[in-house]
This record gives sequence, C-alpha cells and structure tokens, in this order.
Amino acid sequence: MPVGIGTKTIMGAKKETTFRTRVAVTEKLPIYSEGIEFDFTDVMHEYLYGGAGSQGSTRVMESVTGSVEMTVPYTVKSGSNFVSASLPIALGMGASAFANGGNQITFTDDLNVFGTFAWDKGHHASSVWQADSCYVNSFTLACSAGEAMTLSCDLVAYNLAIDGTTNNVSGLAALPTDAGDLVLFSDFDFRIGDQAGALGSSDSIGINSFSITVNNNLTDSEQSTPDNASSHTDSKKTIQPVRNGFREVTLEIGLPRYSSDTFVDFLNNQTNLQATLLGTQPSSSEEFDIIFPNLKVESVSAPVGGSGAIAQSVTMRALVRNSASDVTFADASSTDAGEMWIETDDGRTASIL
Repeated sequence: MPVGIGTKTIMGAKKETTFRTRVAVTEKLPIYSEGIEFDFTDVMHEYLYGGAGSQGSTRVMESVTGSVEMTVPYTVKSGSNFVSASLPIALGMGASAFANGGNQITFTDDLNVFGTFAWDKGHHASSVWQADSCYVNSFTLACSAGEAMTLSCDLVAYNLAIDGTTNNVSGLAALPTDAGDLVLFSDFDFRIGDQAGALGSSDSIGINSFSITVNNNLTDSEQSTPDNASSHTDSKKTIQPVRNGFREVTLEIGLPRYSSDTFVDFLNNQTNLQATLLGTQPSSSEEFDIIFPNLKVESVSAPVGGSGAIAQSVTMRALVRNSASDVTFADASSTDAGEMWIETDDGRTASIL
C-alpha cells in the first residue's frame, strides 16, 4: 500500500448550496499543512460489575474540527477551476460581490455559508478525505518582511469520511497546477490615520509585519435529536453552528523602530482610526486590498530587550464602520457597514460565493 507523504497531498474546496450535501471541489488550495480530524466522543461502561478493568466504550457523538494553513496567491483561473485561497476567506466573512472587475469580500451577521473540503494524502487508490459542510470559525491572515502572506483557518465540519464519493484521486489531480503570483509583504502599502479626511501618502507608515485575526465565535459542537426543520437526521452528528456572540476582528502590526509616540497618543486619546493595507503585484497589477474603516488601539508595546534597536508592536480592535470614516473600496466609491473589507482583483470574473 502506498505511504502517505506530505508532498503528494492535494486539497480542493467549493462552496456548498445545501447543508450536509457534499459537492465536487473546483478550487485548489495552496496548503502547507492540514489537521482536520475526527473529534469523536465515547462514553466508558463504568457500571460496577466486580472487576477493576474497563469493559468497553460506546460512541455517542461524532464531531469534526481542525485547521488548514495555506499560502495566499493572487487567484489563477484555469478553465472553470481556480488556484486560490480566497474561498476560505469568503466563507469566513460570509459575503462577496463582483464589482469593477474584482471581488469585494465583506462580513455578514448571520454566517450561513459553508463548503466541502477534499484532499488526497497520497496513500489510497481511489479514496480521499472529505469534510462536508465546513464552517470557518476563525481565520488569521499574516505576513512579515521577506515572506508571502499566509492564511490559517479553523474549521467546524458536519462529517468527515474517507471515500471516493463525489470527489476522488483523479478529480483532485485534475485541478489546475498553475502557480499564481504570491501575495508578498513587499506588495503592501500600509496607511493609517485618524478619521479627518481620506488617507494619503503622508499617512503611510513603515511596518515589518501584520496579523489579522477574525473570530466568528460560532457555537461549539452541539448534539441534538433529529429535527426535520433543520434537516438534521443523525443524532450523533453535530448540528449546524450559529454565531454565539460578537464577531471579533483584530489587527496587530510590528514596527521595526520605536521612533514615535503616535500610537501611544492614539491609545491614550481613544482615537478612532482608519487604515488600509493595499497590496499590488508589481508586474501584473493584481490586487489584494484590506480595508479597516474604524479602528481603536488596544495596546502598544516597546520593550527594551538589550542594547539593540527597540521595536514596537501595536494591537488594534476593528469596529463596524462609523459615519466619520473616509475610506472606500480601492476600486470603487462604495462602502460597507462591517469592520473589515477585502477587495481582490485577479483571475476571477465572478463572485467568489
């Protein structure tokens, strides 16, 4: 039997239309690690029977959770398929619209989009791993100087199976092999300022890293008896998750030099800020833009760690757009009510979702 080797792994994904209904994947995800697992719950037979050994256990719940990490490229289209990391981002935010030649990805209060993730670990003749009806509970976009941007997603799935139904080895192998341009740290221009006019070149600030975390605060895996109204028919499977609190969006930036108290002043004065991370591929003009209409600084750190130059880190909370915000989508004058917008311009010619 072939041995599973990481280099042979291929993962694809696609948005589903109906919960619990697996679909054939059409988007190749440029992953570098995967940890989606069976997270089953068993109960031990603990009644007293005259001995000290455990007599057995019984399966009572079959939840599925895990994480996927990938590099973020500018989306490449090949035929009707893609090489992209945009779909998991859109699933984690909830909405997308194609406008002005690109996609505008925004938040929705009721997160009701989910997808099939399928991957071949290279050791089965025809069967692949398939996670059905995956919700993105949280994700992180991160990038540092000299590196490409990465995406890490925490998923909650309805079911995990190893079979060849709907997706199989040959289908995954047929996904595009095109290597798109990576979204690099050097592609970004970071601008931040108070809400006193549109951001300009004078608002550009040099940073050497950023990390954006979105936590949807979905319910943990929950069990229920069958419920026809929600199409939940297997009491050992978890019910469809829903938002279980406020969405949390944070932005953390690193500055290579502590040379100003600007962010300390923003913190002390509780200043409402606005910021953009505009990414443009130099040779193709593809775009990956991240926009924050309303931010507040939550912490500033500039510790002395020895005799070298002192670096600074700043953590900010993203808030829903307020009326004082001046930012708009990079390729349109439109806005959105959410606390973060992502706008892409690449190989796609229609909405991600």
